[in-house]
Amino acid sequence: MSIHVAQTPEALAEHAADRMASLIAEEVSRSGSCAVALSGGSTPGPILRRLARASLPWAAVRWYFVDERCVPPGDPESNYRGAKEALFDRVPIDPELVFRMEGERADQEQAAADYARLLPEKIHLALLGIGEDGHFASVFPGSPLVGEGVRPCVAVHDSPKPPPHRLTLTPAALRGTRGLMAVVGKGKAAAVRRALQGDEPAAAVPSRLWRSHEWVLDQAAASELKT
Repeated sequence: MSIHVAQTPEALAEHAADRMASLIAEEVSRSGSCAVALSGGSTPGPILRRLARASLPWAAVRWYFVDERCVPPGDPESNYRGAKEALFDRVPIDPELVFRMEGERADQEQAAADYARLLPEKIHLALLGIGEDGHFASVFPGSPLVGEGVRPCVAVHDSPKPPPHRLTLTPAALRGTRGLMAVVGKGKAAAVRRALQGDEPAAAVPSRLWRSHEWVLDQAAASELKT
């Protein structure tokens, strides 16, 4: 486990973007390419805008999504739209290297199955976050997806957060991935404590599955951790 506490949300975005740039460059140098999966929500935007200023071998990076709301790609709620505005529109990224989840399709089960076939053998880096209830991606407390070890991408129809219909990667897809957990805000401090220092099972706090990975917190999000 690695925990970095930034003084402000802005400092967190800078640190997280620098870490992403370093890890991407390291993987490209090692293997010639890097597969990155992005989460949605409010935290990734500032990180991705900062990442857009980095000097990276953009042609060697493939971009995937950790989850997506079942809305059209131009919808304000679309995770793809958020990443496009924050990153893809700002750097020379070939659109063919961006693999979005087609959440707008009527047959969401088939959309999840088709996305599973697009996934690489290994996702090298995932930018992740957690919710106030301790969820990550669209894997929520009490969901059987916490223990999913076979299907890499599934449709979710009962999300406790709106909208209820989503597509999400599962722990099976993220096995062996380097996770960078970025968390901002006092509202998530209890979830951070439960994930990192609590003893509840992952079924109750899914983000516990990422306990051993790299966490970047602002002071508010870290405020309930014991030193």
